[in-house]
Amino acid sequence: MVSLIEISLSLDNDEEKEFREIITKDINYKEAKMLQSVEEVGMEKEAMSLILRQLNKKFKNLDDGIKAKIDMLGINELEDLGEALIDMAKIEELKNWLRNV
Repeated sequence: MVSLIEISLSLDNDEEKEFREIITKDINYKEAKMLQSVEEVGMEKEAMSLILRQLNKKFKNLDDGIKAKIDMLGINELEDLGEALIDMAKIEELKNWLRNV
């Protein structure tokens, strides 16, 4: 890509240096954003797994409808559910919590 642009444009040494810095910063920024996205997905999957294990232990076999609703929750909602499930004694409380999210 750089060589194509260099062929198309006549850049002096300072302009070429500035161009390479801009390209490098852009690539580094995109890589950092992609890494951040991957980390966020990983954290969400870990939170989901933990919450489902806790709910399965507390309420035994969760039906697929409840699992599907939990699967739609974001990381903040999963964290809230993790706190709320401490006070839940019945599966109806979980269903009610999920309806109100």
